[in-house]
Amino acid sequence: MKSHVLKGLKFGRLTVLNRIGTRYDSALWLCGCYCGFYKEYTTGDLCRKVKSVKSCGKCYDNKLYPSEWLAWRNMISRCENEDGKDYKNYGGRGITVCDEWKNEFLSFLIHVGLKPYEEATLDRINNNKGYEPGNVRWASRLVQNNNKRINSSNLSKNHRQFTWQELKEKYKFKPSTPP
Repeated sequence: MKSHVLKGLKFGRLTVLNRIGTRYDSALWLCGCYCGFYKEYTTGDLCRKVKSVKSCGKCYDNKLYPSEWLAWRNMISRCENEDGKDYKNYGGRGITVCDEWKNEFLSFLIHVGLKPYEEATLDRINNNKGYEPGNVRWASRLVQNNNKRINSSNLSKNHRQFTWQELKEKYKFKPSTPP
């Protein structure tokens, strides 16, 4: 493969940015990784058929973004682990994770972003759709509780639906107040 053709190509998590010289009679490239690190690779490193490089080697997503990584793993588990306690409410009713996110944590992170605050949880905007770009956000527990597919404790006043969670928040009910 001609070395000038590599600029802009993707190899796993790496994107070839620029040719920066020669090493071992092979073109040397500066590559950027999804995780933010940069590293130099030769054309051979990137293009060999067996054991070609796919990342900078420093990608420890579960250590760099532990909270977001855990939310990502739990999202996949809810939709794919048939033995999981939540599967019946997710994968069991057809909720899926888009292939792009299922196979790549950083793609998920780029779309959804970092948690805005520690207590934020992953929320599907439309609960009848899967985990996909445009349908997932970080939300508070209150927003999550009000965004349930079936909320049997809705109360109505002047044609406005309220959940117990909204009423507790609005009227400052004590925790012992039903439900």
